[in-house]
Amino acid sequence: LVGDDEDAWKLRSPIHCVQKLRCPVLFLHGDLDRVVPLNQAQVMFDALKKKKITTAMHVFKDERHGFKKAETKIAAMDFEYTFYAQVLDFSLSKQDEEKMARPHIISSTK
Repeated sequence: LVGDDEDAWKLRSPIHCVQKLRCPVLFLHGDLDRVVPLNQAQVMFDALKKKKITTAMHVFKDERHGFKKAETKIAAMDFEYTFYAQVLDFSLSKQDEEKMARPHIISSTK
């Protein structure tokens, strides 16, 4: 994709753009992902926490890049929805409060 061009790597690497970020970020990652290794997501997550940007991360067991299992896809959608609810400050329904999976959100504002 970028070959051996180290300048292109840096230009396209999110870790080199953390200083520009101000928006909340949710990381949903498979522990078997070989396209984007888990340690890269963890480094980004840690960098956002250090910068006090609202963030959350969840690692799905036995998943790769692009989730395949139905239960993982459902949990990922739950995580997205509940993350948006906190970030955009809207309430979940009582049913959603009781049944949806939730990521642990590290918030800069709450």
